[in-house]
Amino acid sequence: MANNHFTGCIPPCFGNMSSLVYLDLSNNHMSCELLEHNLPRGSLTYLKLSNNNFNGRLTPSVFNRTSLRYLYLNDNKFVGEVPGTFLPVLWIVDISNNLLSGMLPKGIGNSSIFLRGIDLSRNHFEGDVCAGVHGSTRFGKECKKSKLGRVSDDTDYVEEEDLGSDGDRTSKRKKPRKELVDLLADSKKEMTVTTRQRALQSGRDVSSEKKEKLSELEQQLKRAEDLQRRRMQVEKANRESEAEA
Repeated sequence: MANNHFTGCIPPCFGNMSSLVYLDLSNNHMSCELLEHNLPRGSLTYLKLSNNNFNGRLTPSVFNRTSLRYLYLNDNKFVGEVPGTFLPVLWIVDISNNLLSGMLPKGIGNSSIFLRGIDLSRNHFEGDVCAGVHGSTRFGKECKKSKLGRVSDDTDYVEEEDLGSDGDRTSKRKKPRKELVDLLADSKKEMTVTTRQRALQSGRDVSSEKKEKLSELEQQLKRAEDLQRRRMQVEKANRESEAEA
C-alpha cells in the first residue's frame, strides 16, 4: 500500500485485523493523529508510516504494541515529547524528521534489550544526550566517562565536551549528531544475527518461552516480506504487460 495517493486517516477496520503482521503505508498523503484503535492489534510486527502528514502526539501505546519489532514514523509532523519506555521486543525505531521536542527520556536507549537502531535526528530535542542512552550497551558507547554530550542549538550537531584528568571540562567541539543517534546503518547489518546470538552478546539470558515467541514472530515477518515481494513482482509484470499492449 506504499507509494500511492491515499489520504485521510488509517481506517478503523485496520484495528480489527488481529492477524496482520506487515503494514506499510509509507509515501502517501495521509494526515491525522495516530489513534490506538486504528492500529492493528495482536500480530503486527512491522509498521511503516514514513513520509506522510501524520500529526499529533506519539502516545505510549504506539511504542508498546506487544509484537512490534520495526517502527518507522519518520518524515511526518508529530509533535511533543517521546514516551519514556518501549516494549523490550522493539528492534528498530525511526522517528526522525518530525517536530518532536523536549528532553530525551532517561534510559530510552536501554528500554528494549533487543533495540538495534534508533533515529531521532532532525527534530527539536534538547538536553543531555547521554541521559537518554546511558546504560545501554549499544548506545552508551558514545557517552564514555571521558566525554559529555549535549544537544546544541544546531539540530544537525552535538556539542562534545572533553574532561581532563581532574574531571574539569577542558575543551568543547561540535561533532555530527548522526554519530550519536543514527545507528540504523549498523543495525541493518546485524538484523541477521539470531535471537540466541543477540542474547549472548548482551549478556542476558532469554527464557525458552521468549525464544519460541521471537522465533515465531521472525517467521511471520519473513512470510509477510515474501508475500509483499511477490505482490510487487506481479504488479511490475502487469504494468510491463500493459505498457507493451
